[in-house]
Amino acid sequence: MVEIAAALARQCKLLILDEPTAALSGAETERLFEQLDVLKQRGVGMIYISHRLDEVKRMADRVTVLRDGRCVGTESVDNLSTDDMVDLMSGKQNVARESPGHITLHPFKSFIADDQPSALQVRSLSCGIVRDFSFSVKCGEKFGITGLVGSGRTELLRAIFGADVAESGAVQVGNRFPQRFRHPRHAVQSGLAMVTEDRKDNGLLLSQSIRHNVSLASLRQRFSRLGLIQQTREGTVSQQLCKQLQTRCTSDDQLAGTLSGGNQQKVVISKWLSSDADVYLFDEPTRGIDVGARRRIYQLLDEIASTGKGIVIVSSDLDELFETCDRIAVMNQGQLIRTFSRGEWSEDLILQASFERPPHSPVGVQQ
Repeated sequence: MVEIAAALARQCKLLILDEPTAALSGAETERLFEQLDVLKQRGVGMIYISHRLDEVKRMADRVTVLRDGRCVGTESVDNLSTDDMVDLMSGKQNVARESPGHITLHPFKSFIADDQPSALQVRSLSCGIVRDFSFSVKCGEKFGITGLVGSGRTELLRAIFGADVAESGAVQVGNRFPQRFRHPRHAVQSGLAMVTEDRKDNGLLLSQSIRHNVSLASLRQRFSRLGLIQQTREGTVSQQLCKQLQTRCTSDDQLAGTLSGGNQQKVVISKWLSSDADVYLFDEPTRGIDVGARRRIYQLLDEIASTGKGIVIVSSDLDELFETCDRIAVMNQGQLIRTFSRGEWSEDLILQASFERPPHSPVGVQQ
């Protein structure tokens, strides 16, 4: 919000906004749009880049669609529906639609059996803003977590993964002994994997090749022997995963930093797939990537769940959680507010829960 305010304060004739609402709540997004409308009336020109097609329809007069670095169409916004934009972005006309204007990228599938054991149990975990947080995920379950920006979603995943050391509580993976991980390597050794929110800073070595990034999380366990890297095995696995995730690259020797955002995200996921973890933590898995890459990642979530792995998905995109998850937990001020099973939730109910005062909220805290 401060970064956007600084840009709006400048006396400019052209304002370029690149995914400006990626980390904003619905109310904050609408506030931004009101300010942009004022600038528009003053004659300021704007280039608005977004994967959120409803925002494009709301803000734009004309729309240019890119695919694989090339322009595939420019039209007046009145002449393009969101369905048309998706078809142009993906190069296909096979996107499922529940109703005109509502796009379903991936039909939901459940892989939970009644007798499935727990893949992950988080017990009374406290770390920073996160307070006394408990939940469990069954084998094959896709468990979503949402809440307002600043509610503690990323902090919760970091505490589970040992990136931040929890003050109290415990994490149990499968039937292993419950513990508080003091370092991510301990979490990895216990069967956890985490796809971080910021792939460039925390997920990838941008100056290294795809192959080196893919092997990074399991180098000692799978790709080395007597201290020497098994380069043939490393190359075979990275090429297989590039093919499986449909990663667009010249070869697995291509530097990760030269890939598009969607393909970088596929490399991050490939890195953890090569570790063959028992539980996967995804923090904003499709932020800033196009429709085609998003659809492939949704398919991948199903493939992981179908093998009995547990999945936790943190996302600001409710449609994403609605399409992929078996259950959705809502958190606020670092605490669990409510958990919805499939069929119980709606956008209104989740937003109401997002603003609900936590049970142990300090007196005088304003929402």
